[in-house]
Parts: sequence; structure tokens; C-alpha cells
Amino acid sequence: MKLDGSTKLEKAKYMQPALYYPRYLLMELYTRMNKEDYRQEEASDMLALDTKVDSEAVQEIRMKAQEIVLGDPFETKIENINIQE
Repeated sequence: MKLDGSTKLEKAKYMQPALYYPRYLLMELYTRMNKEDYRQEEASDMLALDTKVDSEAVQEIRMKAQEIVLGDPFETKIENINIQE
């Protein structure tokens, strides 16, 4: 049986549910696959995890997940800008 990348990462996520990195990789894969709903769900799930080891890497991953869930405050959408001459 041949497994694709998302299936392998899902399996890794459930083998070690407290680890952030497999979840982060899965979230990034969903970004590349344009699966926004799955990406949002994974980001929310990561933010709900209890942090066992608070490292710089975990903080960066959580910040990235928070940006996905809440939206990037510095991101300006071109469609929302009304320029009048």
C-alpha cells in the first residue's frame, strides 16, 4: 500500500499527538495543496494543544498557527483598498 504525504503526516500526528512539528508540516502541506479548511482546522488544533516543552521553535509554530486562525494583521488585501483619483 502506497501512502501520500498527507496520509503519512496524519499518521505521524496521531502517533505522537503532543508534537508540534508533524502538525506544522501537515498545515504547510495543506497550504500548498490549497486546502484552506484543513489548514484552518490544523492550526486551531495546534493552538488547543498544551505545550510540554516551550522552545523557540514551538513559539514560532504557534505564532504561525495563530496568524492563520486570526488572520495576519499586517496583510492588506488589494480588493479592500478603495483608491479614488
